[in-house]
Amino acid sequence: RSVTKIGDHAFSGCTGLTSINIPEGVETIGTEAFNGCTSLTNIIIPEGVKEIEQHAFDNCTSLTSIHIPASLTADVMHNFIGGCPNLSQITVAEDNPVYDSREGCNAIIKKERNLLVMGCKSTVIPESVTDIEWHAFRNCAGLTSIHIPKSVTTIKFGNNRFEGCRDLS
Repeated sequence: RSVTKIGDHAFSGCTGLTSINIPEGVETIGTEAFNGCTSLTNIIIPEGVKEIEQHAFDNCTSLTSIHIPASLTADVMHNFIGGCPNLSQITVAEDNPVYDSREGCNAIIKKERNLLVMGCKSTVIPESVTDIEWHAFRNCAGLTSIHIPKSVTTIKFGNNRFEGCRDLS
């Protein structure tokens, strides 16, 4: 029998974890599964993963890159990356039917709504984006500046749009 879910808090606080090979067959990564894995540097989510739950990769302070597969189609409105000041590369598989990272923007954009749902310190918001989710840059301590293009008409309501962006000037 294969593993289909990495459980809530499964590796939370594993500060010595530098890499992870998520096995084939995993469909869900649970809430805070890798929260606080401060030595984890990059994550390649394999094909087959359909859902990543809240705060799964929060406070992974050494994390520099993450790749989202085509199979990840569940709602990622619940921010699964936060407090990762070194995150500078976010890519989405080109054949993902729900999300993209168009124009090399280093963000996750919900195609249907042109909604930027998650960004990082090197995000460049494309002119095609019209909305920004309220937590898109939550705890993005490495973010120093961001240009919001005129195409953006809405930044979703919420108290922590740029909460924890301590280097944002």
